[in-house]
Amino acid sequence: MKLKVFLPLALSVTALLLSPSCKKEIPNMDAYVYGKVYNQNSSDPAVGTLVLLRGLKMGEYAVNKPILDSAFVNELGEYHLSYQTEEEMSLYDLDIIGPNHIQSNMIHPSGGQISIHPGSVRELDLHIVPICWLRIHSVRTSDANSLYINSMTNGYGLFIDEPIAINYMESRGNELVDIPCFRDYSTTYIPFQVQVQTPTHDTVDVRIEW
Repeated sequence: MKLKVFLPLALSVTALLLSPSCKKEIPNMDAYVYGKVYNQNSSDPAVGTLVLLRGLKMGEYAVNKPILDSAFVNELGEYHLSYQTEEEMSLYDLDIIGPNHIQSNMIHPSGGQISIHPGSVRELDLHIVPICWLRIHSVRTSDANSLYINSMTNGYGLFIDEPIAINYMESRGNELVDIPCFRDYSTTYIPFQVQVQTPTHDTVDVRIEW
């Protein structure tokens, strides 16, 4: 008799626990970042560059920011990134790497750091500095011993002591560049600048008299 009384009750409790209405709903935690990547100071898409979304957990060192997602820029200049934000990061960064661009030299409104929240969608257009090349025609017109030109891309500088010479040097592209030069007079260095409008992924001739 007791079995007949309690068996329907047990079955009812089991059915209630398995009911879909009692399952815990998991919210959509995906965050999205998308936009376009251009060469700086232009509307030309930076095709083939790689966009990285990095995150930093609370208490971690900034040098150890893991990559959360990455995407290559397509022929239209577009990129799309997503991240499932179950574990909230304290800081998010966007980095761009390009085969003919200055790495980690990115220009966009957020200055590198972006805000991401569960379910958020961010549209963010980015700009990256392209590389160009300077064909430097140097001519000695003074009694200086040598000419030194500082690097403009975190590379090596250029030392010239020949009266007339032609050298090549990497530079930031698509901007008005002030080339930092120094005349060496043994006991002192006299700084001066030569200004040039640089192209994107091309070579420009520059005459420097020292």
